[in-house]
Amino acid sequence: MIVLIFYFTTLVHAVTLQFVGDVLLGTDYPVNNYVRPIPSQLDSVKALIKGSDLLLGNYEGCFCETQLTPLKCKKNKACYAFKLPVSEGEFLKKMGFHYLSHANNHAYDFEPECLKSTLETFHFLGIKTSGLRNTFSRFDISGLSIVVISFHASEHFNSILDLERVREKIHVHRKNADFIVVFFHGGGEGRSATKTPFGNEFFLNENRGDVRRFARLSIDSGADIVVGSGPHVIRGMEMYKGKMIAYSLGDFIFPIERPDDSYEPYGISLKVKIEKNKKPDFNWVSFKREKSGWPVLDPSSEAHELLKSRSQ
Repeated sequence: MIVLIFYFTTLVHAVTLQFVGDVLLGTDYPVNNYVRPIPSQLDSVKALIKGSDLLLGNYEGCFCETQLTPLKCKKNKACYAFKLPVSEGEFLKKMGFHYLSHANNHAYDFEPECLKSTLETFHFLGIKTSGLRNTFSRFDISGLSIVVISFHASEHFNSILDLERVREKIHVHRKNADFIVVFFHGGGEGRSATKTPFGNEFFLNENRGDVRRFARLSIDSGADIVVGSGPHVIRGMEMYKGKMIAYSLGDFIFPIERPDDSYEPYGISLKVKIEKNKKPDFNWVSFKREKSGWPVLDPSSEAHELLKSRSQ
């Protein structure tokens, strides 16, 4: 009798992760400020993400059907609250998103009801997410296990303020992951916040965390890359112990008109090529948002120049 034994191995090749910053399609509150994206806008996004296996970003808003006035808007006349009907979430899938963080200050704009609806929308679309306390996402692709954990400076979420818990969360996943991504939403906002300071930052009386300390501690605890969002402007990047920290990539899609020019129209998309037992390769895509709030490639690479100057 001849016994044939077959050995199956998992094909391993490089995986390209692409990170973008804040994403928002629009809002219908308090009045409709939303225009469905047209094919050319979707095509522009696809041109920016060409060649990536996983697209990751931060979604600042909700998908739900509520007509209620947010509690925070009852307290403050100047109030930003973002929501759209559930059906509009499909455009995120059409753009190619695989992961969207919900760890940010707009996830609870319309209370827990709408956060729940948003998470259900992501699940239905097949878009992974994390942010709420003790949540994370995992991708197994091409023989690599990739864990993504999102953080924000709020008690509802994996908090960047509780550094001991940050250390514990990352350390737990280090044993079973080839690559750990830490995504965070923190720091000040606007053109006055282009420099990443040392120490805690506050915005509208909210403690947005000491993002330098948080990011470096994340690397010390086992993270392979740390990517930030929230300031709505480009901040510098640094290599810390041979690993990348990007403190803010700026807005990716943000079609909401703002009352001043405190938010710049430039953004960076960070591409990271990873492979087992090899150091990651990094590349940058420079883009500019048109008046519509949608991104297009920036041949002048002005965003990249801003990145370089703010990284020194």
